[in-house]
Amino acid sequence: MHLVNGAAEGNALAARRRYSELFPRRQLPSHQTFVGVDRCVRDYGIRSAPHTGQPRMHVEDCVLDMVDQDPAVSTRAISAALGILQNTVWRMLRRQQLYPFHLQKVQELTPADYPHRRQFCQWLLQRKFHAK
Repeated sequence: MHLVNGAAEGNALAARRRYSELFPRRQLPSHQTFVGVDRCVRDYGIRSAPHTGQPRMHVEDCVLDMVDQDPAVSTRAISAALGILQNTVWRMLRRQQLYPFHLQKVQELTPADYPHRRQFCQWLLQRKFHAK
């Protein structure tokens, strides 16, 4: 993908069209995927995978970079941007002890709530002891 993008002189839309011509049976990545791959290769370079000897990007660095830039980014968006499986993204995030969460707004307890809470606790205790 990076080579096709380079041949298209960094034009992601042209790279996408050329990629579809070169690899008609493969799933066609979005133009943003070409942009993301190019950015990651420029930022982190290419290295050889330890077992295969094939070129491999620092994909985990790219994933972590995307999360640093936007902590609310979804694993689906990362997967689409980098052209990797969503399960791979999950595995990389868990390895770094990063877990998704959704902020939930809850009601705040105020000093005015104290008498009502105390009254409820007393009622609960009385009920427990009267049940025996």
